[in-house]
Amino acid sequence: MKQVFMVALYNFRTWKKNPRIFLSFSIAFIFCFLLSDKIVAFAEKYDTSMQILEPFIWTFGDSNSILLSSMILIFLFADMPFVTNATPFFLMRTTRKKWLLGQAIYILLATSVYMVFVMSATAFISMRKAFVEMYGAILRLHWDTQRPVRRWQCRHR
Repeated sequence: MKQVFMVALYNFRTWKKNPRIFLSFSIAFIFCFLLSDKIVAFAEKYDTSMQILEPFIWTFGDSNSILLSSMILIFLFADMPFVTNATPFFLMRTTRKKWLLGQAIYILLATSVYMVFVMSATAFISMRKAFVEMYGAILRLHWDTQRPVRRWQCRHR
């Protein structure tokens, strides 16, 4: 298992000298700006606020934005199967299955890093009209809409 993670870690080490990585994350930030700007403009027009993760959810609200985000992710992995000068080194010292599993773990982790970047970029862009609230408030709101309570009544019995 250690060898599998070493293969995945090596792929992350190549990010420093690869301009494709910088370009794909820059395009992703521009993508977040273009799609989150409509949501922030809507919040400013109606003088309302939104939760900090709401723009991230609205960013993937239609099929065109999902397609564009997927294309940026494909651009991130454009050089698959990641054959570099170190590939023979890994294949001689590990098995082919371990190398492939390391590549799969790298793809999963890099996709997670990309999605966290998109989420934090949309949160950063919409920060001026957004607030942070615990997720329990959503459950409480749902509970309140199920059973209306008058304002002067105690909510917890």
